[in-house]
Amino acid sequence: MRKIHFFFFLLFSSLIWVSCTKDEQAEVNLVSDDATSQEFTQKELEIPLELRDGSLTTSAFRDQQLLRCLKLLELDNAQQRRVRTLIQENQLCKRNATSTSQTEMQKLREATIERRTILVKLLESGEITQERFDQYMRDLSQIFESQVKTIRERLQQSLDACNARMMDRISTILTERQLERLKNCLSR
Repeated sequence: MRKIHFFFFLLFSSLIWVSCTKDEQAEVNLVSDDATSQEFTQKELEIPLELRDGSLTTSAFRDQQLLRCLKLLELDNAQQRRVRTLIQENQLCKRNATSTSQTEMQKLREATIERRTILVKLLESGEITQERFDQYMRDLSQIFESQVKTIRERLQQSLDACNARMMDRISTILTERQLERLKNCLSR
């Protein structure tokens, strides 16, 4: 029974989803002291729901860093509008990737719980031995962990593709000088 509880602990503790609330959003102005300037919020760049995983938790930091760097570029109004559109498109891209990943994780969780329930019933009915049950549970746990890793890797690849596409498109909007300043700022 102890192994079953541990398995459930692993199952649910490995799937933590985080979402940002409106209270946590920080506004960042892209041009300094211009009364007509449009403001970008962190919300425009956020990953709506991201896994609490070392590979993904840095994405919010990178988004904030991009906003700070864009602010230093002193974009004109036309550039601001175009960048804003690209950021919103990037947000949608990330949201779609995350939503797909969430759906995959939910299906995986449900399938794993269903398999575990079947194994428990087989053990209780005496159709399998405790040893066999323990082995099946270890196998199920390994399969689950492997599939979670695959889903996370796919999500990271999708988020990276979203960001790369946005950065490529932003680079076509900026002047040579602005692009150089952006590269320097992002490399810090």
